[in-house]
Amino acid sequence: MDVGCGTGEITRRLHELGLDIFGIDVSPGTAQVAREHHPDLTLAVVPLHALPLASRSVDGVVCWYVLQHVPDAELEAAFRELRRVIRPSGVAMVGFHFGTGAHAKTEGYGGHPMRVQVH
Repeated sequence: MDVGCGTGEITRRLHELGLDIFGIDVSPGTAQVAREHHPDLTLAVVPLHALPLASRSVDGVVCWYVLQHVPDAELEAAFRELRRVIRPSGVAMVGFHFGTGAHAKTEGYGGHPMRVQVH
């Protein structure tokens, strides 16, 4: 599962490598972009804190630079939910920024406009 799949680029690459992968993102707009660019992938709009998956149902999770958008008070629940859905022998690849405070980010890579909170 690609958590916070954004525009689906990592999901696409993992699919090309032969993995049975699906992506989830909390943003309907971003998920729509992903669907337009990758219509053959399974992509859904799903909140990280309430994954509609059975416990121990995925072999692995990619959560690449997503957690900085989760408020500090919700991080424990997010990790708990990820742990719940990963099989005991599964793996998680997590990348994130760390620091203190929060701020609104209004420009993405390449100067693209965006409006997200960074925690």
